[in-house]
Amino acid sequence: MPSDRPVPKIGHAANVSFIMPAYNCQGMVEASIRSIVAGNAGSADELVVVDDGSTDATISVLGQLQRELPFIRVVRHDRNRGAAAARNTAINNASHRLLFALDSDNLLSPGSVPRLVAHLNEQDADAAAFRELWYFKGAPPRVTHRWVFRETVALADCFAGGVVPPSSGNYLFTRSSWDKAGGYPEEQGLQETWGFGVRQLATGTRMVTLSGSHYLHRYGHESYFVRLAREGTLSV
Repeated sequence: MPSDRPVPKIGHAANVSFIMPAYNCQGMVEASIRSIVAGNAGSADELVVVDDGSTDATISVLGQLQRELPFIRVVRHDRNRGAAAARNTAINNASHRLLFALDSDNLLSPGSVPRLVAHLNEQDADAAAFRELWYFKGAPPRVTHRWVFRETVALADCFAGGVVPPSSGNYLFTRSSWDKAGGYPEEQGLQETWGFGVRQLATGTRMVTLSGSHYLHRYGHESYFVRLAREGTLSV
């Protein structure tokens, strides 16, 4: 959640800080990062990855990518604190007012984030999500099914069903909306992105989606969701 300690000076309004929690994702994180590089990150953008106490080779993979791609900054938790804490740590170390949260097992469509930034600005919104979420398995991606979101997302939508951007949490938002929401709820466990989205909408965030856009959501593997659900920590 928002920290009392000083944070980096907020950069230009058009620049984006991509944030990514990473935990035991050695086989997937490179593809996710390279999807950011593929026409989505501008020259002044950055990627802040928080290794959440991984016990596999994730930190080694991140180190190799950091040497190749200087726009990456890696922060490491000394123990596994959960995805919400990792996201909050990333934002506390981010430089820009626009933030895009991407999970370490998901993929962006080439050139999609600049369109999303333009849409957020045109709509005078505080958060902007892709209109569709495409679930996939394997590599290359094999799309199995899709979610389609409403044009404008309201608080009531989050309580009416699960097909809303906060359910996955991979979208663009302003730092001020994160501040107003009090950050990602670290006490909530598994559903931290849904809880954060509800907090945003409850504190006045205007959330829109971009027609004709999508991102790819990997499933069917050992993700944060699968691991915590198996441990019996699925939040009510």
